[in-house]
Amino acid sequence: MVGLPVNVGSGQIRIYHSSVRGFVLETSFGVTVRADWPHIVRITAPSTYSGTLGGLCGNLNGDISDEFYTPDAVLLNDTQLFADSWRDGSLSAHCEDPNDSWEPGHYQNRSQFIEHCSIMAMHDGPFAECSRVMDPQQRIADCVHLLEQTQGAREALCEALRGYTLLCQQNGIAVEEWRSATHCGKHPTCPANTHYEVCGTSCPASCPSLSFPFQCTLQCQEGCQCNDGNVLNGDRCVPPTGCGCYHSGRYRQAGERFWHGEECQFLCVCDGITGNVHCTPSSCSEEEVCHVLDSEYGCHPRPNARCSASGDPHYMSFDGTYFDFQGTCRYVLATVCNDTTGLPHFQVDARNEAWHGLSVAITVEVFVNVSGHLTRNLPLLLDSGRVSVYSSAQYIFVSTDFGLSVSYGGSWTLNIIVPADYSGVTCGICGNFNGQSNDDFMTPSGALVRSADQFGASWKVEDELPCNDGCGNNCPLCQDQTTSRSLCEIIRSSQGPFSFCHVYVDPQAYFEDCVFDVCLSGNRNDVLCRSIQTYASACQSNNAVIYPWRESASFITCPENSHYELCGTDCGHTCSSNIDASCEHTCSEGCFCDDGLVRSGGLCVSVDQCGCLYDGFYFNVRIKTLF
Repeated sequence: MVGLPVNVGSGQIRIYHSSVRGFVLETSFGVTVRADWPHIVRITAPSTYSGTLGGLCGNLNGDISDEFYTPDAVLLNDTQLFADSWRDGSLSAHCEDPNDSWEPGHYQNRSQFIEHCSIMAMHDGPFAECSRVMDPQQRIADCVHLLEQTQGAREALCEALRGYTLLCQQNGIAVEEWRSATHCGKHPTCPANTHYEVCGTSCPASCPSLSFPFQCTLQCQEGCQCNDGNVLNGDRCVPPTGCGCYHSGRYRQAGERFWHGEECQFLCVCDGITGNVHCTPSSCSEEEVCHVLDSEYGCHPRPNARCSASGDPHYMSFDGTYFDFQGTCRYVLATVCNDTTGLPHFQVDARNEAWHGLSVAITVEVFVNVSGHLTRNLPLLLDSGRVSVYSSAQYIFVSTDFGLSVSYGGSWTLNIIVPADYSGVTCGICGNFNGQSNDDFMTPSGALVRSADQFGASWKVEDELPCNDGCGNNCPLCQDQTTSRSLCEIIRSSQGPFSFCHVYVDPQAYFEDCVFDVCLSGNRNDVLCRSIQTYASACQSNNAVIYPWRESASFITCPENSHYELCGTDCGHTCSSNIDASCEHTCSEGCFCDDGLVRSGGLCVSVDQCGCLYDGFYFNVRIKTLF
């Protein structure tokens, strides 16, 4: 996020406010974008682009008969198909029709629509001078169509006339006052410290210079203007003393505090009265780290760390090291290395076994040691609520009051989250959580090894089951990955359902894991779905938005009394209200109880069929237990 005005590339791109609700983007190569929220955008391009453009605005070749070309160079005669062909971005498959809250019925029928829209063509009307130069007939037709779509909403007429007004004014043609004659309000509502003008400046004085920052070449426009004695500060009009400061190429609001320096060595504040920035030496606390979070650079609380095991199995350590280890024994994934730290102790183990007789493995059991209890029914609370265990969607969760969270999706996905307090004191296959990925392969003896097999084997937990410590140099390879790469491409596609997640979770490692697993399985659809679901789960764990990705072949069949949701939660919908307080509030995809039902273990039941929570343990209804 950058405050306006802004000058990029030594004047190659300039962006500034032209009014309270409008902005302009100008380029040194002649392309200009003008937007006036919420409904008007105008783009101009020089003749040097003749015949080279594409999109809803056409190709700029001077021939209006060939405007409807698709990105694939197919000429259509259907406007809807043409427009749909240019859908772009992550939301292209999930667009929704706008829902303007305009009250319908002000104008009753088509004849009224035509009558009021035709004010644009009246020879003695407010648009008379403009209509002699710019034919309004297409604008009138668009206006009538808009009124039909909105069932005669007055605001629809006002927006259509406003659009024609700005078009006329941007071409240097005067427009008379038109709002009172059309019931659009002679003085429309404007924000604080502003007033309406039919022909106000498009080059308003703005912060922080208290003048227009560039040479003004724009015509006047109708809209809300700052009152005398005020200047534009973003989308608000303020006294000059309410302006902010420019610092290191960025505009800061008055009173805004921010960090500066490569390691956050300075804490700065903007003095709105003088326009100066004052910085004092400072640093992040031990509980903080200097980095960019939500587009803001500075000291932020140390983030939790996440370790995962997925597929056959692919590991990601707390510090982001990706590696494969195919051992089929029981191994320590994460534990506290130094019990003298004063932190609550925990240990998470996982047991793997060979997958379909191959020399690769999958996780089949997870052991979480925080309380020493064994239970059959879920949910349950242990140690006076310090530990809760419950199921939601396709996962089993173990959650503690000290921040440890373990989720297991059944052989394919295991996630361990530890709080920042454990930074530098964990060990196991998940690593030491010290922010350095180059020392993750530390054995229990403290030796740093290079081999993933040697590292993984060092964390083996002895038991009586036969097992081996990986395939070494004999791991199976899949020679032809063409099909699997094509199938897995959805994970990293910039136009796909996960593209909004890419900035939160790098898709490349998940894509490579998917290719390996799917190819090794012979391109099995169930393996593909689980691989994609692994990335979907990682996205949702980071609160990233994803969009529907399952097709009929990979759709989840839900048990009785439940249904599939892409982003659902059982929080507040279980038989145990005690569990709800600690349940995972980030959504996940899976099966959730139908309306009016709640989760009882693995079933969805009516509230009167709920069991009982006794001494932290959940018992199904009509179950007899001896104490």
